[in-house]
Amino acid sequence: MAYQNFGDVMAFDTTYRTNRYAMPFVPFTGVNHHYQSVIFGFALMRDEHASTFEWILRTWLEGVGSNPPLTIITDQDQAMASAIAVVLPNTTHLLCSWHISQKFPEKLAHYYSAFPEFKTDFNNCIYKSLTECVFEARWASFVEKYHLQDHKWLKGLYELKHKWIPAYTRNKFSAFQNSTSRSEGMNSFFDKYVSSATGLKEFIENAQKALARQFMREKEEDYVTINLKRPMKLHTTLEYHASCIYTKEMFRRFQDELVESSKYFVEKDRRASEEGERMGDVYTYYSCYRPMSEPTRRNVYFVAFEKASSLGMCTCRMLEHSGLPCRHLLAVFTKKRVSEIPPYYINRSGQCMPIELMVCCLTIWMLDKVMR
Repeated sequence: MAYQNFGDVMAFDTTYRTNRYAMPFVPFTGVNHHYQSVIFGFALMRDEHASTFEWILRTWLEGVGSNPPLTIITDQDQAMASAIAVVLPNTTHLLCSWHISQKFPEKLAHYYSAFPEFKTDFNNCIYKSLTECVFEARWASFVEKYHLQDHKWLKGLYELKHKWIPAYTRNKFSAFQNSTSRSEGMNSFFDKYVSSATGLKEFIENAQKALARQFMREKEEDYVTINLKRPMKLHTTLEYHASCIYTKEMFRRFQDELVESSKYFVEKDRRASEEGERMGDVYTYYSCYRPMSEPTRRNVYFVAFEKASSLGMCTCRMLEHSGLPCRHLLAVFTKKRVSEIPPYYINRSGQCMPIELMVCCLTIWMLDKVMR
């Protein structure tokens, strides 16, 4: 039942060995509507070969009705990656960005120490490139500046860019997740029920107790969501509507974005809008930015918006990535006096937007390229 409701995104790793036989413990972990970790199943493995991973994935998939997740997040284990490619060919496979970033100081130690600005340039390229085009331009400049064309480890990471670089993964639904931390956190949760002295029979029995406790945590949050009043910050109709449709935790996240949206200026981009009208596009385009004393330091986000349906999309792609509308889109909502969140922004499946936005995605990309 948990997987039926929340199985869009799943993370798993094999670092946990809390049982008498030191067998890798693999929890299939996701996130529920309260943003709590939820386990969909687990396995105890004899080894970590690709064939073993394939068997586990097939067996697990059979147990959840042959319904694969939209996204799966793992570490860089090659055997695991091979098994996912075979068993889950239509599932987006993302790599844990935290594990990758932990290797930067070791693999690039010489450049970190020799060039004071190296870390800033690297982080700007990896984490602050909004689109694929911007990333590619910055990457080419970065590699040339520091003569990294033949750096084997970095070249390997670049080849996997679509699995971990934010510019490539933002349009993949992952429910705010970009690491295997939830799977690793589930290991800590199981520490209360099992230990290195636990035998297999006792392991299964205690694991059932852990699952029962997990279910009770969810029910407790259900009660809080239904019965406790949400404090308002802006007292707008949009905020009140969100308080009625989101759980307590998701409303808190939405509220944070709504408060931040009040700090942004929204201006109609006439050139892009007129060009869109000429091409038969129904969207109006807006520039969204925070006013600052130095205009060159502004981060400008572009929002495409169709007022009749309240259909919209932002270049930050938070909606596609997390399922919540971003502060830039909410700033446009406020400007256009949208008082309710349309139903297609609250879709359980992770497909947060209707298919018409495929056209909008392309137009936004073209606009971003021109405006840069």
